[in-house]
Amino acid sequence: MPTPPSRRDDLLADLADALIDVARSLQDHGYRDPELVPLTRQEITVISHIHRHPGTIPKELAADLGLKSSNASTALRGLEAKGMVVRTPDPADGRRTHLDLTDLAEDSIRRVRDGMSRLLHPLDLDDRDLARTVEALRGLTVAAPSDAEA
Repeated sequence: MPTPPSRRDDLLADLADALIDVARSLQDHGYRDPELVPLTRQEITVISHIHRHPGTIPKELAADLGLKSSNASTALRGLEAKGMVVRTPDPADGRRTHLDLTDLAEDSIRRVRDGMSRLLHPLDLDDRDLARTVEALRGLTVAAPSDAEA
C-alpha cells in the first residue's frame, strides 16, 4: 500500500498547480496587445532566452532550452522573418553566428513585461521577498530536467 503524501508534498503539488495557472494567465494576458508581432509559444520561449542571454549561439540556445536543433532553427527562422532576431557572424570564427534581438523585439519585450508587472502588482511581497522568490523559482527551472535529457 503506497504511503500517503505528507502535508509538505501536498503543498508543493499545490504550488506547482498554482504556478501553472499563473503562467497560463500571464501568457494569455501578456500577449494580447494588438501592436505586438504574433509569436508562437516556442518563439516566445526563444526570444525570452535571447533577451536574458544576448549574443548566445544557436547551439547553446537549443541546449539551454532543451530543444532539438531543428526546432530551435525553425523558431529562429520564424523570428528572423518577423524582424525580431538578427544573426551576427562571430569575428573569430566565421562558421558561428551570435543571436541578438532587434529594436522591435526589445520594444515588444518591454511592453509584455510591463503588462505582466501590472498583473502581478497586487502581490503582497516586498522587493526583498520578490527577489528571493524569483531566485528560488529560477533555481527550480535550472534543476528541472529538459525534454532533451528525458
